[in-house]
Amino acid sequence: MNVFLRQYRATPHSTTNTSPSEALNSRKLQTLLPQLTEVPNPEADNSIHETDSEKEGKMKEYADKRRRSETSEIKVGDTVLIQQPKANKLSTPFNPSPYKVVARKGSMVTAERGSHKVTRNVSFFKKIKATFNPEDATVDESDDPIPHSQHNLKQQVAPPPPRRSQRNRQPPNRLRY
Repeated sequence: MNVFLRQYRATPHSTTNTSPSEALNSRKLQTLLPQLTEVPNPEADNSIHETDSEKEGKMKEYADKRRRSETSEIKVGDTVLIQQPKANKLSTPFNPSPYKVVARKGSMVTAERGSHKVTRNVSFFKKIKATFNPEDATVDESDDPIPHSQHNLKQQVAPPPPRRSQRNRQPPNRLRY
């Protein structure tokens, strides 16, 4: 096991181009293979960090390309629609009443319509080209993206039992005595 660990620690890493032992001790690890020794360079640590950040940048570009990630164009003052939970197969994915973005902090967006404020991740919003009229902004129970019935789950009334047929049923002849 010690032989394996020594060889692992002496092998240069593909990202940093230096071995773990060299990065830790600022010198090459002595192995069974003959080699020339070099004077330790204090700038070697900087080159390790530069190489590492360069490789990380390449990996990030590749991952973003594979995931088709895009930066959001939503900014303060935009008119947006907010995503709503799917109630049934006929419900629309976005609430048709527009909101106006009043704040943005990183990926969190705060939008308001009248006195109703909503703070969500930027992925819950969709930018539209319509202009926002504050006079038209009336807060309505039906405009809430989370229905009132979901706020108070304990107060929900159970649906009536399904209606069954009232005909008189008899067992099949093979089951009779």
